[in-house]
Amino acid sequence: MRGASLDDIAREASVTKPTVYYYFSDKTELFIELGTETYRQVLEGAEAFGELGHPPSHHELEAWVERYVHYLDRYGAFVIRSADDMPTDRKFRGAVARSHRRTAAALGEGIAKVAATPPDVEAAATGLDRRALPRHRSKAHRRRQ
Repeated sequence: MRGASLDDIAREASVTKPTVYYYFSDKTELFIELGTETYRQVLEGAEAFGELGHPPSHHELEAWVERYVHYLDRYGAFVIRSADDMPTDRKFRGAVARSHRRTAAALGEGIAKVAATPPDVEAAATGLDRRALPRHRSKAHRRRQ
């Protein structure tokens, strides 16, 4: 989004620029809306992991992974690019960091809940792998460019 104008965004979305402005006052507001929806979806997925059986069945794990892959298909590009493209405001970045910690903790708690032997670490640490993949992929992508 950093290099895109609202004209570019409207054109890619196949809508007029006034339509974009009807819903969003600027790119920051659009970014916040996209980020909020992305966060809601990943948090729901992380929390759903904890609702699996104890231990989870093969079918339950397969369904959860399928749901996560669907999330990545829909939101993955935004997640990968958002670290570089998000507004630079410290308050905003602090809110993003809190949402990442909350999601990591929810996933970590779910892992601990369904594990045969719960991990002996803080829940957020267990869920950090969820955050590591998009960051790793983003850095690898930048090196290739």
